[in-house]
Amino acid sequence: MSKQVVEKVVADAVVQRVNEMVHTYFREISQIPRESGNEAAIADYLVSFAASLASEGVTYERSKHEPIDGKTIYNLVIRKPGTKGYENLPPVILQGHMDMVCQKEKNSTHDFTKDPIEIVIE
Repeated sequence: MSKQVVEKVVADAVVQRVNEMVHTYFREISQIPRESGNEAAIADYLVSFAASLASEGVTYERSKHEPIDGKTIYNLVIRKPGTKGYENLPPVILQGHMDMVCQKEKNSTHDFTKDPIEIVIE
């Protein structure tokens, strides 16, 4: 087998594994109700995820703020050190929301406070 063929097989396997991991995490997160103002469970999930990576140098800071308009606000910062050889490069920052803006059809019985999101694959 040529070096190019081996590299292609390895690259394809890595892409497949990454896709599997993304789908796994997406399925897990989809089981957690997280409408705006109800982020405690998703914050707990993310803290658990970060804590599971502590051996890799991952750290986290979690804060809970007083309610605004009756909704408690959670912030979570997760830090991971740079990969060996890249420790001194500028950091990469990914920012996102833990909550989800919830909308449904008028005839839906889905309850965003307790029901998981049904995943539809087409």
